Amino acid sequence: MTEFVILTDVYALGYSKSAGAHRLATVLRKHGVDVQVIDLAARMSKDQLQKVMLKFIDAGTKFVAISNTFLNVRFEYSLFPNNYSLELINQFKKVYDFKLIIGGNRNSTTSIIENDYLNCIDLIVTGFADQAILDIYDNFDNLITEDIMGYKVLHADRLPYMFNDFPNSEIVWEHNDIIFPDEALPIEIARGCIFRCSFCFFPLNGAGHSKKYMRSEENIRNELIRNYENFGITKYDIMDDLLNDSVEKCEMLHRIFTSLPFDIKWTGYARHDLMISHPHTLDLFNEAGCTALRFGIETLNHETGKAIGKGMPPEKTKKGLKWMRENSDIGLGASFIAGLPHETKDSLKELCDWLKDPDGPLHQKQLLVLSIPRVHGRENKSKLMIDPDKYGYKDLSNNHHFIDWHNGHFSVYYAREVYDDIWPVLKDQSVFISHDAYRLHNVGYDFDFVHQAVMNNKAYGHMENKFELFKQSYFDKIMSINTHETQMEYT
Repeated sequence: MTEFVILTDVYALGYSKSAGAHRLATVLRKHGVDVQVIDLAARMSKDQLQKVMLKFIDAGTKFVAISNTFLNVRFEYSLFPNNYSLELINQFKKVYDFKLIIGGNRNSTTSIIENDYLNCIDLIVTGFADQAILDIYDNFDNLITEDIMGYKVLHADRLPYMFNDFPNSEIVWEHNDIIFPDEALPIEIARGCIFRCSFCFFPLNGAGHSKKYMRSEENIRNELIRNYENFGITKYDIMDDLLNDSVEKCEMLHRIFTSLPFDIKWTGYARHDLMISHPHTLDLFNEAGCTALRFGIETLNHETGKAIGKGMPPEKTKKGLKWMRENSDIGLGASFIAGLPHETKDSLKELCDWLKDPDGPLHQKQLLVLSIPRVHGRENKSKLMIDPDKYGYKDLSNNHHFIDWHNGHFSVYYAREVYDDIWPVLKDQSVFISHDAYRLHNVGYDFDFVHQAVMNNKAYGHMENKFELFKQSYFDKIMSINTHETQMEYT
């Protein structure tokens, strides 16, 4: 009997497990609950998903949860990227009458509610649900919720459901989590970010230097060793919003990773300005097994950088990136955003010209278009969302979900034209590093090859074929699970 089923996916090129869904599975399993996480729930075929649901959902299933943080990131206002997943869930609910829960730490409550298929939803959860998931399981009928448009909404980042023991947080993987040989697994070191950039609406931004949101050194090391001993895992995609927020954290990571009785490789997000300002942290990461870093540089306009909370002078940024490229084996990737405050057509053109240079210091380059979601229905809000007028933005339309902005120099429509122009150039120049490389490694590409692979249209087609073979392998493995086996003992 599977009491609790969690459907999830990380909707991106390749494959990665969802850290959030498996973290909640760990919490429930320690509580004595039988749990099955179904990864790839957004990308299985209808026939595959139906068969997997038939295997794990029956009269003994009390809850089915949809973890949607990364379930369908390409189409935010459609829960699944297909028409059949929710139809199947509704059909199963009519037969087995389980409680249907939807949650994720970056949810827009309104976008979930406005989905036409959710006529049988029992609860929407916003925020990190490490504590709330136990309350949901034990005391569902007496939860403290808010009524939003007729739906029950539980705010997991508010009392009494707020999780306050993150230093001891962990993911304990089980064999029914379908871990492949040499798979790169997600891991959390810390949550949140000490900064609050004006455009960012991620949860726990501006959290400050607090051990409240940092796992203990012993805890992290124990998880790494357990995963190696049980599954031979030596590769990790670190989920932190910011890895190098302090020198102390960089030194801690170095101590942990270099003290292991095996070598590991890992990647994550970092700030370029902090690494340039503390140059020895580059050596720490290089020695500790870091293969790639992803920076959110966002702009090379100095006024823009100061307005959003990233004020390093552009020339210092360029010089620092060149220094990093020449003094480490770490792959360097960065994203930039078209349309931030004070960005002009001229400064955006200068940025694009710099990005197009094939001899530049970055291995992977990405230009995004500024998105300013409307505040309604969102638990977490950026400064730009709260007060766009303060930053010089005019709203050009009545788009229900997003502001169609003009920043005083150009509009979102112009930014999209620039994006369409530069994307083919950046795609052909970039290589797969960081999270892309790890997700592609997981579907069967040799890790060193992926690290070198040039992004081009031919490669994309080949990768889709490779993913289909992997998806079938995942399906075969999850269908082979003996649902009557007892789960591991927790102490």
